Order: sequence, then structure tokens, then C-alpha cells
Amino acid sequence: MDNLMYLTYIAIILLAGLICLFISRKLRLPNALLLLLVGLSFGAFSGISFSLNFLVLVSTIAIIVALFDSSARLKFKEFDSLPMRALKFFIISLVLNLVFLSFSIKLIFGIPSFALCLLFAALVTGTNSESIHLIFGKAKNKVAEFIDLEALINTPFTIIIPFIILELTQKQQVIFENITDQTFLIVQQFIVGIGTGILVGIIIARFIKKNFNRNITPIVIIASALLAYVIAEQLGGNGIFAVCLMALVLGNSSIRGKQDIYEISSAVSLILEIFVFVVIGIIIKLPFNMISLRNSFVLFIIYTIIRYISIAISSKKEYKNKEKLFIALNSAKGIALAVVILALSTMNITGIKPILDLAFMFMLYSLIISAITLRFSKYFIKDILVKKHV
Repeated sequence: MDNLMYLTYIAIILLAGLICLFISRKLRLPNALLLLLVGLSFGAFSGISFSLNFLVLVSTIAIIVALFDSSARLKFKEFDSLPMRALKFFIISLVLNLVFLSFSIKLIFGIPSFALCLLFAALVTGTNSESIHLIFGKAKNKVAEFIDLEALINTPFTIIIPFIILELTQKQQVIFENITDQTFLIVQQFIVGIGTGILVGIIIARFIKKNFNRNITPIVIIASALLAYVIAEQLGGNGIFAVCLMALVLGNSSIRGKQDIYEISSAVSLILEIFVFVVIGIIIKLPFNMISLRNSFVLFIIYTIIRYISIAISSKKEYKNKEKLFIALNSAKGIALAVVILALSTMNITGIKPILDLAFMFMLYSLIISAITLRFSKYFIKDILVKKHV
């Protein structure tokens, strides 16, 4: 395809994304919801398309940036009772999803591979807190803060766990044939990935401390994240683990101007976010029929019930019943799920299409229901101040 055509498509997508961003701020709607709808429209009524190699490159960069951005914001010293409660909630919901949601999708949709059912359950466990910020801004109470922390904690896992399941699934046949060698290779991947991430993180942290520059440092960090991924993969390690560990090291180091770095890297993340959301809307072809819509929504109701049970178990006395329901209904999906969907769509995985279609439907359901729930937040939470729209 002509390079000029590619540039035209990218320009159209980014322009549409900026318009969506403006509208979402005015209407206080999740930007992701409008971007997905724009992507569906482009997929149905335009000829926008990209080559597989280009999508592989974009999805890899998007995963690295999204994983780094989310992991770097995890601060170990800030893990008091509230973050630990959010972590406990995520672990319980993940386990229950892996057990019950994976069984439900197999039962309702007849997915032959149980590994793909587990992959889906891990995919949809993660959440995003963009809607909370749009509606409440900084005027939060303990419930809104909990939802924000939940999203912060589960985002790295939403990216990492599906690829671990995929890695183990792809090797399971070979493992049984030569269990010793394959087990060694899997362990080697994790060790090399973790080691590379920690080493690169320490080196970059020390370099930034001595040579901090507000304009150059964010570029150094983004380039280092890409480098950590490449080095780990070249050494036979796991590049995703390398990026995650590097981000954790940098995020927990005492670096001057760290907030400025986050703001600049967030601008890069926003560009990728616009592109990724619109593109998955273009490439995912949904079967728009009543049976699929009904079954997918039934599965989403099961997922929401699991979230309610998880918050009831993890926070028995901290929240009232209405507040627990508010948390359960606010399961909006974000960039973490989007980049994994894009990455998986570029892989030749047997039977993956129904999983990606269903994950896409979950994104739409979660964003719509979260937006509606937040509009009626005063019914669930009496003492919260809603951000005034200007």
C-alpha cells in the first residue's frame, strides 16, 4: 500500500480521535466508548486498513508504552490498607473469573479450547478509571478512590497474564514430550526478562539522577523501555516482564521531575490510545445478531455478579451494599484490554476470533453501563461531590 495512503489513514484516525476527546469532555462520556464507535463506523463504511506487519509493530509499541505507564505508577511505599484491599479484590475477582467465567463462556458459547476460555477470563478482569475522573475529577471519596486504585493495580496484570497463559498453552504439547528442557526454557524466559528489566531500570535511574532534563528524559525513558523489551527478547527472555520490572524500578526511584515525565509520557500514551481504540473497532467484525448479543450480555451479567461477590468478600465491612454494587457496575475497560486485543488479532491463534469479538463486546458493555452508573452515582453514594461541568 502507498505510504501516503497510510499517512492519510493515520491523520484521519487521529483527527477523529481528537474530536472524540473534545466531545467526551463536553458530554462527560468515556473517550474509549466514542473511539470504539468511530472505529466500528470506519470499519463498516470506509476502506481504511493496515498491513499485518504495521499492526504488529504498533501493537508491540502500544503494549510497551501502556505497560510502562501503568507499572511506573505503582508505588510500594504507598501500599497501605486501601491499596492492599484493592489488590485483594483484584486477586479474588481474577480467581473467580478464571474458575466461573471461563466455565460460563465454554458453556454458553461452546468454545472448544479451555485455555482460550481462561485467556478471556484474564483479559476482562482488568478495569480503567477514566470515567471516574471525568465525572468526579479530584472530588473523590473512599469508593471512587478504591475504583481508581483497582484500575491502577490490575492494569499491568491485564497485559501480562493473558500472554503467560498463551505462552504456556503454546508449549504444553512440547512440555509433555520433553518436560525438563521446556520447563528450563520457560523459567529462563521469566528470569532473563525480570533480570533485564531490573538491570536496565537501575542503569537508567542512575543516569537520570545525574543528567535530568525535562525535555530529553521522557525520550530516554521511552527508548529505554523499548530497549529493555528488545534485549530481553534477543536473550531468550520475556520482554513484557522486562518492561514491567524496569518501570517498577524507575517508578520507585527518587527521580527529580517525575510528575513532568508522567505528563509527557501520557501524551504519547494518548496518541497510541486513540489509534489503538479506533483500529480495533475497524478490524473486529462483530456478528450483529440477537442470539450473540443476548448470550454476550448474559455472560457480562455473570461477570458483574462475580465482581459483586469479589468486593463483598474482600471488603466485608468497609462499604455499604449500594457502594459495593456501584463498584461492581463500574468495570469500564481501557487501553490495557485494547492493546492486548490488537496484539492477539495479529497472531495466528486457532479459535481466537470469537474470544476477541466477545472481549470487544465486553468493552462496549462495560463502558456504557459504567457511564450510566456514574450518572446516577448519588443514588449509590450519598456523600460524594460530583465534578461540575464547565
